[in-house]
Amino acid sequence: MSRARAVLEACSRTALARLLSMFCILAVFVPSFFMVGWTAAFCSAVAGVGFAMIASYLLSSTLVPVFATWFMKEAHSGEKREGAFGRLNAFYGRYLGAVLRFRWPLVVVYLATSFGLLYVLARLGTEIFPDVNSALYRIRMRAPVGTRIEETERILLRALDIIRRDAGPGNVAITSDFMGLQPSSYPVNLITCSLPGHRKPSSKWR
Repeated sequence: MSRARAVLEACSRTALARLLSMFCILAVFVPSFFMVGWTAAFCSAVAGVGFAMIASYLLSSTLVPVFATWFMKEAHSGEKREGAFGRLNAFYGRYLGAVLRFRWPLVVVYLATSFGLLYVLARLGTEIFPDVNSALYRIRMRAPVGTRIEETERILLRALDIIRRDAGPGNVAITSDFMGLQPSSYPVNLITCSLPGHRKPSSKWR
């Protein structure tokens, strides 16, 4: 058959396999539509892989066959090894011949590597995100609009007292917080720091 007819026949024979492969990958992202919170944000960030798979399938069914028809040299009888594709085919044939001569050592190496990976993977963590320092808490507080910075400081100090009381004596190592709005001309927010042993934090205004 002609080159274009051969490319079309090959594309039609692999269309269903490529479509099923794409659906298998897209199925991974179906649960992301039912997630909420940070898990939904995380999955939506990597959902671009699904769009890449759809684009890949469309290109492999349209543009790739056209390029294959342009770039592949049509071989005649006795000329199957001509052209870039023919040379690649010949190299792959020689490569397979060399590999198959050492097939048993390769099988041993493959099995040893596989069992080694299974031994290592069995001892790796399975959580999505690694454990973090659970002793660190971040709390965002918002006072009513128009509250003066001094009143905001008093609200913040009361919140710190509640945290110290609930955590117990000696369990709060350091507290730091930012208050107010950051001016456009300053890279540092208004900050109040409390060190161990000080009931009332010292204030620094910038």
